[in-house]
Amino acid sequence: MNDVINLERPGNLDSSSLSPKNQKLLKSLVGAHQTTMGYEFDFLADNWRLDGSYGINWLGSPEFELEFELGFRAALSRYAEIYSAGSALRLFKKTRDYVRLTGEKSLSVKGISEFKSKVKEWDLGSVKSFWLAWYDWGFPGVEKEAVEFLDELVLSGMEKARR
Repeated sequence: MNDVINLERPGNLDSSSLSPKNQKLLKSLVGAHQTTMGYEFDFLADNWRLDGSYGINWLGSPEFELEFELGFRAALSRYAEIYSAGSALRLFKKTRDYVRLTGEKSLSVKGISEFKSKVKEWDLGSVKSFWLAWYDWGFPGVEKEAVEFLDELVLSGMEKARR
């Protein structure tokens, strides 16, 4: 039997390049997951249908580093199983924007600082708790220093409507 799992994305490496811990994690996540709306999606699929209106297309994403993509998929699949489809899609887009805008291969202090300087502060605020949960769940892709930085970061919310 072949123990190598391919993340099915052009140019990505197979799971043999993952650490043994992350190979074990990947094997535990392969297969069907179910959203809060009862829709099933395959962890390795290019498209995740989250509900009748929302889906995630991994093919339109920038090239992720393998360990980062594993952690991102793991955290996002857990999030989609617990929270709304709209929230999961928003977090996917914000994290994808982080990679596109910074070129970083993981969630780092440098990358988060650069991302914060390029987006509205509430954009970072909307994804901060997801990134902290990603780290707390033990998935790869988030540096410990980034978590410490995010914990200390005070962000303003969206501007309230004026009358």
